[in-house]
Amino acid sequence: MMKLWIVIGLLCAFVGCSNATPPPPTVAPTEPPPATAAPVAAEPDIVVPDGFQITVAYRGLDLPTALAGDGKQLYVTEFQSGLVKRLTDTNGDGIFDNNTKFAEGFKFPRGIAIEPKTGDVYVASLGQINALRDTNGDGVADENRVVIDNLFYVDASHANNGIAFGPDGKLYITEGHPRQNQVQINPKNKRVRYKGEPVSEWAGTILRADPDGKNIEIFAKGFRNPYDLAFDAQGALYATDNGEDLKQGKPEGDELNLIEQGGDYGFPFFVADPPPDSGTRAPLINFEQASSPNGLVIYESDHFPAEYRGNIFVALFSDPRRIARVFRDANGKWQSVDFITGLNRPIDLVVGADGALYIADMNSGEGRNTADPNNPAVIYRVDVTK
Repeated sequence: MMKLWIVIGLLCAFVGCSNATPPPPTVAPTEPPPATAAPVAAEPDIVVPDGFQITVAYRGLDLPTALAGDGKQLYVTEFQSGLVKRLTDTNGDGIFDNNTKFAEGFKFPRGIAIEPKTGDVYVASLGQINALRDTNGDGVADENRVVIDNLFYVDASHANNGIAFGPDGKLYITEGHPRQNQVQINPKNKRVRYKGEPVSEWAGTILRADPDGKNIEIFAKGFRNPYDLAFDAQGALYATDNGEDLKQGKPEGDELNLIEQGGDYGFPFFVADPPPDSGTRAPLINFEQASSPNGLVIYESDHFPAEYRGNIFVALFSDPRRIARVFRDANGKWQSVDFITGLNRPIDLVVGADGALYIADMNSGEGRNTADPNNPAVIYRVDVTK
């Protein structure tokens, strides 16, 4: 995720961000769920459109990074603790009243997805992807297998990030690239080196693999740090990308892209809108510089008003911290408008089976190095006004 290297600067000093392959995670026991308050309204600074309401569905997580689930239950990865938690809404009131430690031992997990055929929970952590299975239905993973190992990463923020399963049954994986100020570029032959060595061909790509991790291939390339990806109802693939850590000048790579197989999206030779003769693909949307577009979801439910069907909701983690709504206008041109503003650190979002939108707000401390004990992370629930 763009700028998260600042977030984890102090963290790495304590736990390390080496390129050693992390050991396979271990399965965790259950833990007593913390008390969950009755439904409460969100903070008054948060603004939603007319006709919508936002409430707190759960409070008390530790730096959540990714969500998967249907709203009745959510699987959440926690960046600092290395846990995968399972939240459940046992009575259907939109509030998660049960918290189970589903698995633990992951190193900076930042992606999670559910395999449609098996229900296995796939987790992307530093350098690897694991598949978890709860065989006895007690809400805790008792099977854990490493599916892919030795993935490329620079550190905990430029690594393998989001994952998703496509309509072809394949697993899609976003891979970060070394930062532009860390690489040596020869524009004539497009040679890129990092620490004196050729950059891995997997760096800055979207990979595709079988669910068992076999037949890994590069699906698209030319990204700086793609964070998350999602398929629409027609099978089109979209992904966010995080641009350079700059606060001035024109937009530099904070993007939403339509991903096409074999496409080159320009980085590190081009960012934002490339020259027409570059042979690389332009983004659908250029977000504000250093806004860090992270999680995204495509709204395919008919629960929200009709104009929201097929819209893409994107979590912008850095300033301005908000949820953007991306859609085609009457002329077929892609547009981005504010949907929710006033959030703290929105990081990911999913659509529930009931059509409500669930948002993970990291709510980290002022420096974003550690969780803020006085301001724990929140899962928000956005619904139409009753």
